[in-house]
Amino acid sequence: MKKESTKKIFQRVASKLGFCGRDTTFFMKHGDTYLIVNFQKASGNRSFYINGGISYTDLLSSSDLEHSPVSAYNNQPTQFPTHVDFRAENVPNSPITQAEIDAAASNYDAIATEKIIFTALESMMLFARNHGDREEVRRLKQAKLFPAIIKKEV
Repeated sequence: MKKESTKKIFQRVASKLGFCGRDTTFFMKHGDTYLIVNFQKASGNRSFYINGGISYTDLLSSSDLEHSPVSAYNNQPTQFPTHVDFRAENVPNSPITQAEIDAAASNYDAIATEKIIFTALESMMLFARNHGDREEVRRLKQAKLFPAIIKKEV
């Protein structure tokens, strides 16, 4: 029997948690923000990264809203903008580390990989819901508790 790829595990877990999307990018709306999550395969090994983005609807133009949030990580000129970019392990008090992701992926451990992806996405959801507003994101960044890339308009 063929092993399920980490990308397929990511897709299944994201859908189970209520994210909408396709391929490697999924999103969820929380009030006036979008949480966008993206699966990125590492080059040269079996590992992967889970990228996160927060988009604030009040900072989006009408032309931005013409694009789906799943286009946020397309690396094309017409994509949905993110205002805050981060990785799952950089969420304050994250229950996972990149080393844990690397270990599960390198050991071909589908059960551990699914658990890590579930925990990472759940942590990102809770962060976006409880601390994702613009003021709190800036405060956490200034306090050096959230190593994210934050656009100046935030």
